[in-house]
This record gives sequence, C-alpha cells and structure tokens, in this order.
Amino acid sequence: MITFKKLIKFILNSIKLIVTDIRAKPYVAETVEDFDLSYYKNKTIAIVGPASTALLEKKGDYIDSFDIVVRINRSINNYLEKTEYLGSKTDILFHGLNESAIGGCGPVQPLQWIEKGVKKVVFPLFGNEHKGIINKYIIRSKGKLKLSCINAATYNEMKNSLDGFRPTTGFASIYLMSKAEYKKLYITGFTFYKTPYQSDYKAVNIETERKNIQQENYHSFEIEYNCFKNIFNNSTNIIIDEGMKEIM
Repeated sequence: MITFKKLIKFILNSIKLIVTDIRAKPYVAETVEDFDLSYYKNKTIAIVGPASTALLEKKGDYIDSFDIVVRINRSINNYLEKTEYLGSKTDILFHGLNESAIGGCGPVQPLQWIEKGVKKVVFPLFGNEHKGIINKYIIRSKGKLKLSCINAATYNEMKNSLDGFRPTTGFASIYLMSKAEYKKLYITGFTFYKTPYQSDYKAVNIETERKNIQQENYHSFEIEYNCFKNIFNNSTNIIIDEGMKEIM
C-alpha cells in the first residue's frame, strides 16, 4: 500500500529528475560519449587502487611512466601527498558518481578534476536508475570533461562474469582495461577488501565496509577476487604489485 508520505516523496523525486534533465540537456552532446576500448589500444596502462598495499613500494615514477594512469573514485583526492608511491598524474578517473554518505564514491567535482589533469571520467554502470546522478555530473561539468558511459551489453557481460552481482568501480576498471588491446597493464592497490584502505581514502574501516557490502548484497568481493584471478591467469603483460601477489 502506498502511503501519502511515499507518494509525496515519489512526486518530489520525479520533479527533481525532470528539472535536472532539463538543466543537463544543453551539455549532453558535449559531455556524454560511448566508452570506446580503441582509445586504450597499444597503450601502457596503470590502474591505481585505494588499498594500503599500494604504499608498500615507491612506484610513483614507474606509474607516471605509463601512457595512461587510471584512478578510482576518492583516489583522485588523496594521492598528491604520496606521489613517490602513487605517482602524480591521472588521465582516466573511474567514478560511480554516487555521493551518498554510506556506500558513496566521493564528491563529484569535474571542474576540479580537470585541474588535476583528468582527461575522461568513466561511469561503469548502466540503467535508468542512474539517470539522476549522470545528469548532475553533466550539469557540473558544463561540457568541459567527457563522461564515458558503457552500454548495456558491456555492463551485462560484466555482471554475468560476477554471477549477477553489480561490479564495484575498482573491479570494473580492471575488467574493462583488461579487454583493451594494451601493451602493458600494471595494477596496484587492489586486495578485494582483504586488507585496509589507505588511511585517508575513506572514513569507514574495512571491516565495516565488508559488512555493509554483504548487507546490501549489491557486490560480492569474493566473486570479484576469483574473477580477477581468472583474468590475471588468462591474460598477458599484466603486472601486479607485491600486495596483490601476497593474496594470490
């Protein structure tokens, strides 16, 4: 049974979505593009994740030597004081665009991201339920920073590899980059929730994060871990950091 309160909330959310859609429309063509794997063809790619294991080795210069450096969600805000470990550049930012306090991906600040050298933002989810947050991005970007969106087929392929679970932003970055015809792929800072985040990445500790994920039942870190092992074992020229070698 729909209560009066729920009906009002539905109406207000619908109005809000219509307003953001109208405001976003002038910038859509300039901002949104299809995710294109050919952009990464014959490139060396480094993906830098948020796990604390990325701080075990001073790989900053090595990371910056790659043609394309990929970072994940909040990582765009916490690497500049640790460049000797994490590098100093960001070419591609994978971001879930969800700014909610619990389970969110961090602030959406496209104009600030441009100042940090970001050339494209990749949104690794698909579905009408994400239209509102995509519109917010478009409005804030003002047509100045491209948003690469994956199509339904690519998204469903990822979900199928995860037994129907929604991919985390980090896993999506690895999965999609592994499909590119890259020259070399380096992956650091991913342990699939087996070790803590970097201390300044997210306020919640890793145990709480694991519980939240299990309760929400959107993601499965164990399935992502097993899927990554399959990707790693069946791909060439993928290099992983020491922390990832420990969990393999």
